[in-house]
Amino acid sequence: MKKKHILSGVSGVVLSLFMLGSAMAATGDDNSLESQEMVVTATRIEQDKMDVPFAVTVVTRSDIDRMGATTLEQALRTIPGLQMGVQGNAYPHIEVRGFRDTKDLAVLINSVPFRQLNGSADLTMIPMGIVERIEFVKGPSSSIWGRGAVAGTINIITKPEHIEKLGATVQTRAGSFDTYACDARIVAPYSKGYAMLNTGGSTTGGYQDGTDRDAQNLLLTARHGFSDTFDLGVQYLFSNVNAKRGSTLPIADGEPAFGVKPEDNFALDNASYDGRYSALTLSPALALSDNIRLKNNFTVSRFDRYATGGTTVVAGESNKGWWVSDSEQTGINNDLSLTLKQRTGMVDNTLLVGTYLEIATQEQYNPSYSWSSMPKYGPPDWQTPLTHPDNPATGIKGATKKSDFDQKIFSAYVQDTLDFGLFSVMAGLRYDRFDEELKLSTTQVKADQSDSAWSPRFAFNWRMYNAGNAEISFFANYAEGFRTQLPKLSTKSGATIPQLLDPEETKSYEAGIKSFFLDRRLFAQVSLFETKKKGPRSFRTTADDFLFTNARTKVTGIETEINYRVNTMVNLWGHYAYHDARYEAFKNQSGTSFEGNRVRMSPRHIAGAGVNVATRLLNWNVTANYVGERNLRDNTTGNLQELDPYVTVNTALTLPFKNYQIQFVMNNLFDEYYIADDFSSKDAGYPGEPRSYYVCLRGEF
Repeated sequence: MKKKHILSGVSGVVLSLFMLGSAMAATGDDNSLESQEMVVTATRIEQDKMDVPFAVTVVTRSDIDRMGATTLEQALRTIPGLQMGVQGNAYPHIEVRGFRDTKDLAVLINSVPFRQLNGSADLTMIPMGIVERIEFVKGPSSSIWGRGAVAGTINIITKPEHIEKLGATVQTRAGSFDTYACDARIVAPYSKGYAMLNTGGSTTGGYQDGTDRDAQNLLLTARHGFSDTFDLGVQYLFSNVNAKRGSTLPIADGEPAFGVKPEDNFALDNASYDGRYSALTLSPALALSDNIRLKNNFTVSRFDRYATGGTTVVAGESNKGWWVSDSEQTGINNDLSLTLKQRTGMVDNTLLVGTYLEIATQEQYNPSYSWSSMPKYGPPDWQTPLTHPDNPATGIKGATKKSDFDQKIFSAYVQDTLDFGLFSVMAGLRYDRFDEELKLSTTQVKADQSDSAWSPRFAFNWRMYNAGNAEISFFANYAEGFRTQLPKLSTKSGATIPQLLDPEETKSYEAGIKSFFLDRRLFAQVSLFETKKKGPRSFRTTADDFLFTNARTKVTGIETEINYRVNTMVNLWGHYAYHDARYEAFKNQSGTSFEGNRVRMSPRHIAGAGVNVATRLLNWNVTANYVGERNLRDNTTGNLQELDPYVTVNTALTLPFKNYQIQFVMNNLFDEYYIADDFSSKDAGYPGEPRSYYVCLRGEF
């Protein structure tokens, strides 16, 4: 009955939104969709979205402001097939097409890779105040962006679309959970370029008890044209986050156990996350002629992070798994590319060639703690120790292990696009060579490996119809992706041995249709895909050790989206995705097979809809998102726990006053209690944010 009730509720919300838009369509003058058509992430070449042979969704700053979005999760509501969650107030995950690790996404800031040495993108460190535009490309993109681009690519662009005059924007925000935030931006154009300053800060008590979070950020950007052929860009990004960790909820029969509420936090008092990130990028560009352009991105970055465990709560008796990771990572990368455009007869040829070099090091310190001496906790309160009550909650501290990681990556890539009439063909190939080494202070044994990967990509686009007020394009692509696996050192039978892991590999087939109708007021996109992945899954063997085993996954599905600009007042959008993500081969260290299991936290059905109503007196935005049933875990046999589907409804009302706007935002309008993320190896999960209220004040000068 509950599932039917939720589904009928979604249907009612969606139907109401579309009926509202239709009812208001009789007023106002028609106009086309906002300028979202040009995208750059899919091929590194700026193209009309109709000519890009991949599924691409764009989120603009206007979209973000109308929704009142202040987190990446909220900003990505309009992208089909996404599910997001945050583990313990610190680690955001994006589930897309059966993948849920940020290592499987190429996360970029202004086309510059944003990731750690192990490939993870710590999305916690990306401030929303700097985001001007987000381009999300589905499917493997390793042929153009290298390692990690196995599920998709997120490019966060910080430059405003139009820089015409000196201006400043200030936004303040206050609301639920003692949340206060302020962001400011100053843009100063001049005859040969522009300079821009973004800065911001926030503090919140968090929706779980004792999950305070403070953040500060700074972005300096400048671009100067020294001549008609040469210009130089400079960007400096600083981000600092200090957060207390929240705990998991115990899950039984797919539901939070023992009446635990979303705000309940059973983490150890000093469980925390402290991160400090800074990066400097120099981007010179040289136009050798009208058709030849040379561009370079040189980046130096530093990421210091201190994080602890102590957050795990399960339905039975368990300790809280205390661990400490204190790391310092430095990296240098350089991406040099040459673009050559040429027309021969009726054929336009765009050739892109480039090289990429990355050198990164990381020092990591891990004090050891005896898990056998940790107190164990359980119901009813998870606060009173059931065993070892006199021991520290963290267990008995032992020696500190130092890990030294070194990684070098050299890459060369080429991509060629031929446009002839209504047809476009693209082929790309990238070669990546990586050398990795791990040394531990506790042993003379080291793990080092050298390996390489080839990443091809082929795509086809056909403007099959372009007449009157309608455009229809058919696209198809085949792509392969990879991500590296850092070497490990494992202890087996008292001996330390290197554990060298093959790269994760993906192969993807996709075909779809994009269309504009009604003088580009209505955009629709549908794509069908199949992705196969081969890569390791991990199992914890001790507090500090994991055993890895290869697994093969197959994901098939369909994704659709529609955006309809009814008139100057009303804009409607909707999306739906069906994903079937299953293991074709997956065994644990004991040989138990999980073949056929659905991938954890991967729902079959994801849908969303929204309406935006704009008048001279107000702007009203409503969004509804549905996430279907999904398995809590995939590495167990028998009765897999299945989490209930859920719907979240959000609304934002904006009132303009000359140069100011006051906005009232309500997220999770009906206070839905749902599990947003899991803990993978335990029957535990993290709750989504409950109902919250915010007031925002914006000023433009």
